[in-house]
Amino acid sequence: MRKLLFIVIALCLAIGASAQTRDFQYFKSLGTVQFYEKNYLEAVFNLQQASSLKPNDKEVADFLRMSYDSIGSKELANKMRLKIEKFGSNDRRPMIQPPTLEETPKPLKHDKFLERPRMHLANEAANDIRQLGDYFMDRESYDSAVACYKSYLSARPGDSSVYYYLGTALYYLKKYEEAVEAYEAVIAKEPRRAEIYNWIGVCEFLTGNYLAARDNFKQCIKFDKDYSLAYFNLGKTQYELEDYSSAAKNLEHALEYMPKDKDIIRMLADIYYMSGEYDKAKKFYEQVYQDAKSNERVNYRLGDLCLRAGQWNNAITYLEAFTAKAPDNADGLRKLGIAYYNTEKYTFAIDCFEKASKTLWDDKEVMLYVAIAANKLGNYQKAVEFGNRAISLDSRYGRAYYQLYLAYKGLGQRKQAKENLDKANDIDKNNITLIQE
Repeated sequence: MRKLLFIVIALCLAIGASAQTRDFQYFKSLGTVQFYEKNYLEAVFNLQQASSLKPNDKEVADFLRMSYDSIGSKELANKMRLKIEKFGSNDRRPMIQPPTLEETPKPLKHDKFLERPRMHLANEAANDIRQLGDYFMDRESYDSAVACYKSYLSARPGDSSVYYYLGTALYYLKKYEEAVEAYEAVIAKEPRRAEIYNWIGVCEFLTGNYLAARDNFKQCIKFDKDYSLAYFNLGKTQYELEDYSSAAKNLEHALEYMPKDKDIIRMLADIYYMSGEYDKAKKFYEQVYQDAKSNERVNYRLGDLCLRAGQWNNAITYLEAFTAKAPDNADGLRKLGIAYYNTEKYTFAIDCFEKASKTLWDDKEVMLYVAIAANKLGNYQKAVEFGNRAISLDSRYGRAYYQLYLAYKGLGQRKQAKENLDKANDIDKNNITLIQE
């Protein structure tokens, strides 16, 4: 019976050794082929598998060295070169030699000599793959970095630091949902790491999941109240959610940490403009303008803000720059016309208003503006034309009747002048200044 049991055990061991040999040959052959096909990263993975089965195979080690060298990782290539050189050596001295009796006194009872723990081969291979991942990460070869980090984590799934780098590589590859999964693996082990919540928030923001992004940015600030970038990201997210009051508060807070940050200044300018806080908006847009003098939106909004503040010449400067780039923008032409009118440049004003009227044909105020400017220039026929166009859009438009009164009076047509003055007076007695004959 014992003899039979011994035979069975020996047969099982022989089968296992045979299977291991087949696995070794498979990984070795596959890695070698991939090397010659210049698929060096996959070659490394398979040759590492072969090396774990036969650690002292010089040919496998040599192909690993050449693969590392081809990738460009000189440090790992040199490491393999040194390993190959030791294959023929019988030197088995310990890493740390204990001192001899002649060199030191006899050790006391509790003294112990420390020895470097021997690294398991599988861990050594994993460390090489981790190092290779870092090499690719530094060179922004994110696809290769991801492959290395995933291979490493299959051997060491509990290493949260590598999950962080994996998430970051996936982020740069714009694989945001996968990146979130990697970052959440870090949070599971280190729930108070503020910067990880910020990374998750950025990924959620970029996928349009603003509510989740907002919550993660708030968590980041909870664990690090000085994390300036999280205040900016939170403010930007709240802006997208149209929570302008909260957005402004957080962006102003971020500005305290980064007072010259152009993105924060631009966002605050936009928020205050959209919220109707024009004085604040003007202050921030003037800062934005220093680096964006040719920007259409900045010129338009500064022109509009100066117009609201009665700063006509400044409005002209900005709006001229805007209309030079957007010559068919009717609203910009209308605002520029108003600025010209208020500086008594009536010819320029009429030109702007007439161009705007081609698009804003149903805007009674644009028609009125042409009539007013034309009357100022004494071009009474044009004033009549555009005054009537304004009335065709609104038969109860008292200001248009008043401009018609002035135009007909200028033409010497007293009857028509009086008729239009009476209509203007009838429609709005309080707001029409009557001219005494």
